[in-house]
Amino acid sequence: MLKINKFSSDRKAMSVVVRAPDGKVYAYVKGSDQSLINMTRREDEQILKDFQTQVDSFAALGLRTLAFGYKEISLGDNVGIQMEGNGAVIDSVDDLTPENVEKDVTLLGCTGVEDLLFENVARCIEDFRKAKMRVWMLTGDKGITAKQIGLTCGLLPPPPVNTGNELRRTDSLIASRFIVPSAHTDQLAESILIEL
Repeated sequence: MLKINKFSSDRKAMSVVVRAPDGKVYAYVKGSDQSLINMTRREDEQILKDFQTQVDSFAALGLRTLAFGYKEISLGDNVGIQMEGNGAVIDSVDDLTPENVEKDVTLLGCTGVEDLLFENVARCIEDFRKAKMRVWMLTGDKGITAKQIGLTCGLLPPPPVNTGNELRRTDSLIASRFIVPSAHTDQLAESILIEL
């Protein structure tokens, strides 16, 4: 590993720069789906649309999403590291900042992971309500993810169940999923506050 650019809430991402066994240098980035979309090359809009569709489907299940991308960093003739795109030569690994690493990345995919609730959360929320206490939810999750988590823990009332073709809420969610939208393959995390 040559460099770690630690997670920042401003960037909503982190990156590592590594040298592969074949000598090539790669930057791998992980972060919110919108932050990675903003870092991505705009070569294939269909990949971006497919990616966003998958992220939205994970979020609708109440899964926390995380996106991944990479780019190759070419070695310059003078042994410095040459950044693709702008041709700038970086003389030191310390100069591999997020600003020059986390751009023009190729989207790899996303994950959706259920952050399991503690036991009896729904019962505790109900007890608070019976005691006439206000219950608040603060989150940095996407709005659609936060809504599903609110439904799962009983913070939000379940939607009415119709007998038509509408989907019904279930109490079990898939614990994790992974997708790679293509062979070469973040909504800015929304802060929401729900008061019931």
